[in-house]
Amino acid sequence: MKHLLQSISKVCVFSLMSTIAWASGDLANDLKSGQLWNMGKTALLNKYITGELMTWVNQEKTQLRIPKPTITLSNATLGETLLDWNGDKLDHITIMIFNKGDYATANNNATISREDFDTLLKNTQNTITTLTGAKPKNIQTNRRESVVKVKGWVWQWDNGVAMLEENATRDKRSGKFEAEFIRLKLAATPQAIARNTASDRASRSDIKKNVEKTGKRLVIKNIPMVDQGDKGYCAVATAARLFSYYGMDDVDQHELASMAETSASGGTNSLYMIESLKKMGGKFQIRLRELDSLTNVKALRAFLKQYNRIAGRMKKQKLNENSFNLGHILENADVEVMKKARAGSPSQISKWLSPIKKYIQAGVPVIWSVQLGLVPEPGLPQASGGHMRLIIGYDEEKQTIIFSDSWGAMHSEKEMPVDDAVTITTGRYIMQPSS
Repeated sequence: MKHLLQSISKVCVFSLMSTIAWASGDLANDLKSGQLWNMGKTALLNKYITGELMTWVNQEKTQLRIPKPTITLSNATLGETLLDWNGDKLDHITIMIFNKGDYATANNNATISREDFDTLLKNTQNTITTLTGAKPKNIQTNRRESVVKVKGWVWQWDNGVAMLEENATRDKRSGKFEAEFIRLKLAATPQAIARNTASDRASRSDIKKNVEKTGKRLVIKNIPMVDQGDKGYCAVATAARLFSYYGMDDVDQHELASMAETSASGGTNSLYMIESLKKMGGKFQIRLRELDSLTNVKALRAFLKQYNRIAGRMKKQKLNENSFNLGHILENADVEVMKKARAGSPSQISKWLSPIKKYIQAGVPVIWSVQLGLVPEPGLPQASGGHMRLIIGYDEEKQTIIFSDSWGAMHSEKEMPVDDAVTITTGRYIMQPSS
């Protein structure tokens, strides 16, 4: 079991380069005056963004992600920034002043010290106070929608609102301080901030309305996109997308990363993530269950025996049936043998696809854990290794599944032959409203 846990502890380890060119400029004056919220989208983009290389998070182009902005906000240090529009006007901005995933990626997997974290937090507080002329007020941070405990402050002036939140934890093994995130939210009014944090849970009947049928093709629409960026955040980004789909927009990937012990280099311990989501079920009125998983010892043993039977027939090298290192097993497996072992008959494919159909028809996406690199997938930022994504539909006529990755608008809806999908599957899970 120890080796099994080690084999799944790293999920979504990859390198992704984003290219966005910002014009030189400072948002401070337009923020303080309120002009930032009155500009049309085109005017704002022309003023602050040079060129057309932009990362739109969703296909509707209502959210723009800036992974490494060079634009400034007075003396504040800006990290990953999300700009959200409501119609033609900017609705709110979310700035990750700090998050451990991006910090580790940029600093050879290092962690920030408590002193540097506190300095960064204090600098941001002082910058907002000086810029707005308002005094910060402590805010209630034990919101019903919060996944983890956060400390927060809010500034309100005639033309806007700023809310700063921070979260840090203690490492469960060493007891050492571990910084998680510093998050700054900006909007014109308290109501705009509230819209961004409101919780309006969807019911089972609500989500059925998202299923779109065209012939024998069924796809769940309206699943919000969360772009994980170049961090190993696929598991928490996938979970955050589902929370948002079910009406819980305030449950973001950074809070889930704190809960699930996620890092940029090591990804998410998927077992811990699943167990944590189960514990949250009562609080958020959701339930989570496992459909199948190769992290289950019994399932892994069955796979190895079937694989070795096929390998013997094909006169190919067998796998060690006493190994529990899933990553090592899949890295050394022959893809042709795997496909015959897992999807070599119509009954195997039908059995795998059956629960997919049931949940897609109900409007419930399937959390899909896979091993990348086994079958061709052109254009992926991640070439190999463990990854988590969503199955959002299927096409019976083409015998394909439709899926979505947490890498932005271009990865929101893709297809794969069912036999390839079965071959690369390491686990499937369901998270849905309990009523």
